[in-house]
Amino acid sequence: MAGGGGEGEGESKRILILGATGYIGKFIALAGPSLGHPTFALIRSSTIASKPDLVQSLRSAGISILQVKKKTHPSHHASLISSFNFDCLFWCMPFQSDGS
Repeated sequence: MAGGGGEGEGESKRILILGATGYIGKFIALAGPSLGHPTFALIRSSTIASKPDLVQSLRSAGISILQVKKKTHPSHHASLISSFNFDCLFWCMPFQSDGS
C-alpha cells in the first residue's frame, strides 16, 4: 500500500513538538497541521520573546503554542504533557545531561 498503509491510517494524531523553533524542529512542526494533525509546540517564554516572527508563523500554520517559564527544562513539564493525551512526541532539542 502507498504511504505505508496499515491500521489507523487516516486517523488524526495529537502531536507535541519540543524544539519547534529550532532549525529542524520548525519543519517537523509545520508538517503536522499540513497533514491534518492537531499540533502543539511547547515553547519557552524567552524564546517567544526572542523569535516572535517564527512563533507567529507557527501559530498561523495552525500550531497551538504551549508557553512555559524561562529556563525550565522540558522534562519538568511531564504533567502538562501527559494531561493533553498526546499520541506523538517529537523531541527536536539537544539533550543536556547536566540537568539544565
